[in-house]
Amino acid sequence: IVRWSPNRRYCAVADRKRDAVVVYRVEGEHRTELWTVTPWQRSFDITDDGDHLIVCFSGLNLLPLDYRPDWTMLQFYEHGRMIRKWSLRELVPDLGKLKRTVSHYEWGQCVGLDAKGLYEVRTVDRGILRFEVRTGRLVE
Repeated sequence: IVRWSPNRRYCAVADRKRDAVVVYRVEGEHRTELWTVTPWQRSFDITDDGDHLIVCFSGLNLLPLDYRPDWTMLQFYEHGRMIRKWSLRELVPDLGKLKRTVSHYEWGQCVGLDAKGLYEVRTVDRGILRFEVRTGRLVE
């Protein structure tokens, strides 16, 4: 899995062999490794400055029926150091609004970086939430 920054100067690569997400600066055909986040992740985005990685819940938009409200759904990293994480209960305070599917619950989804560089998450409870990537704080 490879995710590019919007400006395509950085990429983040999910590397199963290293059990990590590796962030690279890209110059033409050359990649320079900058930092890593462990363990391996399935859903993530890298910012235009290459300094911040946002990791979203590995189940994408679906939770298993035996989910726990304290599960981490969203994590913000700076140079490999976690700066903020958000639990399911924090993102979806009214868990009664989770939408049941045949085999799971739908909680929402990580949309990604918007034009202003904010990170968007859509939840079944609160709609669109926007986060400042440098702090992981909710701004809208």
